[in-house]
Amino acid sequence: MQKSLAEHQQAEAKNEQDKQIVASDPNSWKKSLDDTVAQRDYLNKQLTDTQDQITNLTNN
Repeated sequence: MQKSLAEHQQAEAKNEQDKQIVASDPNSWKKSLDDTVAQRDYLNKQLTDTQDQITNLTNN
């Protein structure tokens, strides 16, 4: 129970921090989304490369 309360308080603090960031920079959500999409694309490429390596290893 204590842990979930601490987690809740942490989440509230993070939410408040996010609100302040958005208030100071209304386009911060767009930057964050762009960063997330770029990270997803990078991880997808890493995954594809790893799958290709596994395929090459199992075929040889």
